[in-house]
Amino acid sequence: MARYRVSNRNVYGFRDCLFQSLAWATALTLLLSLAAGLWIGPLVYRLLYGAEALEEGGPGSEASWKTPVAQSIADMEQNDRFTLITTGTALNQDTVTDNGVVYHLLALPSGERVVLRINRKAIQEMGTVGYYRLPVGRWREWPKGEVPPAVAALSGEVETGRYVDMDGGRGPLEEPQFSRLWAGAAAPLVFFGVLLLHRLAGIHRGRFAPAFLEKLDPLLPRNDLECWCAALSASHFPRPQWEGWPLFTGGHRDRETKELCRNLLANLGISDGDQGIRTVRELTDRWSGALETDRGGWDLCLAIRLLEAMYLLGLVERNELDRELSRTGRVLQRRFSSWEDFLDNEEREYSQALADRKDPAIQRKLACRRETVLQMKDQPYSPYLVPWYTDLAWAGDGSAGERAVVREVLSKQFVRR
Repeated sequence: MARYRVSNRNVYGFRDCLFQSLAWATALTLLLSLAAGLWIGPLVYRLLYGAEALEEGGPGSEASWKTPVAQSIADMEQNDRFTLITTGTALNQDTVTDNGVVYHLLALPSGERVVLRINRKAIQEMGTVGYYRLPVGRWREWPKGEVPPAVAALSGEVETGRYVDMDGGRGPLEEPQFSRLWAGAAAPLVFFGVLLLHRLAGIHRGRFAPAFLEKLDPLLPRNDLECWCAALSASHFPRPQWEGWPLFTGGHRDRETKELCRNLLANLGISDGDQGIRTVRELTDRWSGALETDRGGWDLCLAIRLLEAMYLLGLVERNELDRELSRTGRVLQRRFSSWEDFLDNEEREYSQALADRKDPAIQRKLACRRETVLQMKDQPYSPYLVPWYTDLAWAGDGSAGERAVVREVLSKQFVRR
């Protein structure tokens, strides 16, 4: 049948931790939205509209019965904060507009007329119909000493040297409304921002697989050399402990997988990258010049597994990893002629190692290993379909190297028949 492409979802079954990302995004969205409403919103409001906009009893806020009522300009100059009583007619009709700003003209009981800027949301109805208590006001100099032209034109009719600030520099919304709006706008931004950052950081650090665009997984083989080595060690990464083939590290950098790698290194007394490289070279050099051509499979495969474990734990860089994989892999290709030849030798040496340790479960472990190998051989995208004599050249210039084999292998992972 013809092949067809499937969805770009993660079809390996690797751990993508998508629900973990959603949980983190949800929790941080709730916390940061709460913070935006309680602290960030008021802070931004203060920065935008000034400290007085949030000051209790400041200009533009609702006046209380304790707020003194000014009768004249002298009262305004005497009191730092005051209010005025006026009628609806005077409030709505005596106005001028300059650059979109509305200024109210009000006659005081003393007969003097003044200019006001009013926060209309803080106007209160009085007990007497048609009368209103205006917000808290202050008698101020004009900003920068510049009288608005529309107000300056009324010089002689009203006092234009100063004005009554009953607005306080407030924005179109009061602080509680502004903070709620800020929190509501922040919620989706925080959710998708946290989700994206958690996904990108986790994938980049190899902690989990992409839920989509799975070929971007940094722990997939990037060249033919890594693909061949991933196939070589695939039988040592059975599920469910490992995620397995075709990850060349056998799994992502989650806690359980890192613990398995640490145990592998600890069994050989390896505590750092330099010590690990020395052990790998000892295992490789032991068989690089040996005359027997039917031995060494277990040691050489162990050397490759050690390199993969050290890379997963961050003990070696990727370029250094490829250099050592190339060195060990070429020795394997010289000593064995096929996957069957290598697997038979590795099983014999594994059996001998179990016998030397007098492991009572030797038969059960051998049976489990045979079953793992047979299952991998039966897969439609078996690791043992990778050509044994794949070019294992190491790209010393730091580039990815040859990719013909790995492209074919990864394409089969995403294609149904």
